[in-house]
Amino acid sequence: MMFFKRRPKVESVPDELVMAIQNADFITRPDRDATGDNLVCRCQGLGFFTVNGVRPMAERVQRHYPDLAYSACLHTARLIASEAGHRTRQTLRGRKGRRAGSAWVNAYRDQALEDLGGGNE
Repeated sequence: MMFFKRRPKVESVPDELVMAIQNADFITRPDRDATGDNLVCRCQGLGFFTVNGVRPMAERVQRHYPDLAYSACLHTARLIASEAGHRTRQTLRGRKGRRAGSAWVNAYRDQALEDLGGGNE
């Protein structure tokens, strides 16, 4: 009878996972209940998922990387949450004041003002 030794769990987050988190895409999507927006992450190696708390993200990391210790999965989930917050702040800082109306109405209004020689207000 042959016994296999279990490999020890990895206690640190792999470099390729850290790079994947830094290169992840974060997208805001409207909630189905129309109560707010959901932040969705697309990360290589983890797939497409909603950023909805540290524990659910840590469980997802553990499913995709079973050799990681749970403490490393929690650390990875905190890295994802941190990167999501950083990207959201960057997006909000770069955004100008929102105007009423949809995007095509605003674009049409801006084009009409430019054609008339007016400013963009």
